[in-house]
Amino acid sequence: MRYAICLLLAILGLAPIASAAKLEKMQLTGVAEYSELRRPYYIAALYLDQQVISAGQVLSSWGRRRMEMRITAERWTPRRFSSQWTQALILNVDPAQLDKFDDAFVSFNNLPRGALQRGDHLVVESDKKGRTRVSLNGTEMFSESKPGFFEVLLATWIGDKPPSTEFRNAILSDIDRALMAQYQALQPSEKRTNAVATWPDSGAIDEVAESEQAPAAPLVTTERATLATPQIGSESQAAATAAVVAKPAGTSKPAVTSPKAIASKPTTPSPATASAELGKLAKTVTVKDAATQTAPLKKELPAAGKAQVVAMAPSSRNVPLEPDEPAMDPAIFRLQQETLLKLYRSSIIKRALRQVQYPGSAVRRGHEGTVLLELTVDRRGKVLALDTATKTRYNSLNKAAVAAVYDAGSLPAVPAGLEGDSITVSIPVKFTLQ
Repeated sequence: MRYAICLLLAILGLAPIASAAKLEKMQLTGVAEYSELRRPYYIAALYLDQQVISAGQVLSSWGRRRMEMRITAERWTPRRFSSQWTQALILNVDPAQLDKFDDAFVSFNNLPRGALQRGDHLVVESDKKGRTRVSLNGTEMFSESKPGFFEVLLATWIGDKPPSTEFRNAILSDIDRALMAQYQALQPSEKRTNAVATWPDSGAIDEVAESEQAPAAPLVTTERATLATPQIGSESQAAATAAVVAKPAGTSKPAVTSPKAIASKPTTPSPATASAELGKLAKTVTVKDAATQTAPLKKELPAAGKAQVVAMAPSSRNVPLEPDEPAMDPAIFRLQQETLLKLYRSSIIKRALRQVQYPGSAVRRGHEGTVLLELTVDRRGKVLALDTATKTRYNSLNKAAVAAVYDAGSLPAVPAGLEGDSITVSIPVKFTLQ
C-alpha cells in the first residue's frame, strides 16, 4: 500500500515536469537583430514545432510557434512602435487579411501603454488551433482566437519584404552564439515587470495622456453636428452597412446580414499591391443574439458615410520624437495613415453593429429604414459626440441604432501612429423586414 501511494505521488510530481517538457518541444530556428538606420530595436528569436522547409510553408500553416522580441532600444515610443509595425504589415500582408484581423491589429498597435525599454520581452505565440496570445514581460496584453493572426505578424519577419534578406535568413536557420548570449542577457527588472503588469487595466497610452492637458469635452448627442475638419484619406474609406433583417411579426428572432462595402480606390500613389485593395472592406458582422438566418441587402447606401481624422501637425500632440527617427516618404506615410484609419474605423463599426437589435414593436408594425450615425472619439477612445446624421421616420429604430453604440462599451484607443486629435466614424444601420 505504501509503495502504491509513493508511486502515485511520484507520478503526480512528474506531471508538471512532463507538461513543461511538452511546452519546450518547440525548436529555436534562429535569432536576428532588428534595427533601422543602425539604430537597434530588438533581438528576435523564432521557435517552431516543425522543421523549416521554406518561409512560404511556415506562413501557409499554423501550429505551436513563438516569436520573441527582447528590446535593445533604450526607448521605443508607442508612436514609433505603431508606425514601424504598420509599415511592415502593409508591405507584407494582403489588405484582406488585415481587414480580417482589424480588432487584433488595433490591439497590437495599442500594446505599449508607454515607451518600451531595454530588457523588455515581447512575446507572440500561437497554439495548435492557431489561437494567438501576446504578452509583455509575462503579462498577457491580449489574445486573438481566429487562426492566422500569428502568421500575419510573422510575415513581417519572413515575408516578401522582411527587414532584410540577412534578417530573414538568420531567423529561419542561424543561431549566432554571440547574439544569442546578448539575447539571453536581456532581462526586465522586477520593478519594470510590475509596472508593465498594470498596463492591461490602464487603457490609455502614456504619451497621449501627457500631451492632453485640457479636460475632455463633454459628450454631445445631436441630430446632426457640423464638423468643419479637413480629412486625411477619407476618399478611400468604405462605409459598412449593417442590415438588420427580421421576418414578419410572429416568426423567429431577427437576424443580420453581412455588411456590404462601398469603397473607392485611393487616389494617392502607393505600393502597387496595397493601393488597389486599400479602400475595400469585406467582412461578416453578426449582431449579438441574432438568429443564424441571413439575407442579401436590398440595396446599398450611397457612399456618403466616411471616416475622417482631424488633421494636425505632429508637434501639436507633444509626442517626443526619437533622435534618429527617419523621415518617411509622403506616399508611404499617407498609405500608412489610411490603413490605420480604415482598420481602426472598421473595429469601432463592428463593435457597434454587434449590439444592434431590431425592436420587437418595429417588427410587428412593419417598420424599416436606415439610420446614419456619426461617432466622434478622442485619442483614448472616449466618445466625444454621437450625432444622428440621417434618421428614419420611426423613433424606435433611431433609438435602437444609438443604443447599439452605448451598448458596445469602452472603445479602443486610437493607435499611436495615427495622427489626429479625434476620429469621426460614420455608422450606417439598415433595418429591413422580409
